Amino acid sequence: MLYGVILAGGFGDRFWPKSQPDTPKQLLSITGKKTLLEETLDRIAPLIPKERILIVTNKNIGDKILSMVNILNKDNILVEPGRKNTAPAIALAALYLRKKDKDASFVVLPADHFIPDKEEFLKVLSLAYELAQEKENLITFGIKPTRPETGYGYIETNQKVATKDGIPVYEVRSFKEKPSLDTAREFIARGGYFWNSGIFIWHVQAILDAFSKFMPQLYSGLMKIQDYQDAELEEFYQKVENISIDFGVMEKAKNILMLEGDFTWDDVGSWKALERIYPKDENNNVVLGEHIGIDTQNCIVRGDKKLIATLGISDLIIVDSDEAILICARERAEEVKRIVEKLI
Repeated sequence: MLYGVILAGGFGDRFWPKSQPDTPKQLLSITGKKTLLEETLDRIAPLIPKERILIVTNKNIGDKILSMVNILNKDNILVEPGRKNTAPAIALAALYLRKKDKDASFVVLPADHFIPDKEEFLKVLSLAYELAQEKENLITFGIKPTRPETGYGYIETNQKVATKDGIPVYEVRSFKEKPSLDTAREFIARGGYFWNSGIFIWHVQAILDAFSKFMPQLYSGLMKIQDYQDAELEEFYQKVENISIDFGVMEKAKNILMLEGDFTWDDVGSWKALERIYPKDENNNVVLGEHIGIDTQNCIVRGDKKLIATLGISDLIIVDSDEAILICARERAEEVKRIVEKLI
């Protein structure tokens, strides 16, 4: 049976000042009228009913998610006592699901992606589920690059092992961290490299076996958790390594298959993502909210309750919120998190 695990514990500090501790990125309406989390739930609803969805999040927003997403109850929320990256979160979800269903497979989805083509996404997900049920491989989705992107990790593929329903399936050779621009261009020119979507699917036992093999300390601590009591979780999170699933497992495992996702995808990593999602005006500006612009080009303007007026500017990001106003160079959108670090 297929389950969905949605990772929704991050802060999304590159979306400051909209993103705040009690309203992080995944609870914001960035790509449409619904929140990113709600869009993620809608995306998988045709394949995975609400009772088989598990949201892993932090204690600051667990109750808020319940109040915002009325199709869920407390059994659908797994609250982490701390933030230790994706490997511990996925391990905890795997243990929870194995106790519920020993033959479970589950797809891991970040709560903050933009995938408008639901039909094609579900087609790839359905095939990935079939492969996961064989219990032999860890499955991931790769996105064919459309530009030399430095903000994404990459997947290097080996030979194509199959094409099913028009979807190519590859062996994975290696995972590459976010490259320099020159390296990204080289990846594109060479071919065989795909953006790492951060979407995974596997049989519950396959991923637990991988944790046992590649992260034995995490696995041994995980096996001590019996009933998800606060004290057990606190002890586990105090001792467990802060590490991503990519570093902890995927870069070490050899039994990885990648399905090529032929759908529009964006990880919505910073305010700069808005220019890839929304149409631009005649001056190449993306404007959300009330704005008057004179001699204003190549800007991203996200208003709130006030009129934003600009004169004689270019290549800036301007975001208004109740808490603060952000003005930054468009090409330095990834660095907004440095402001958050100053405020902590």
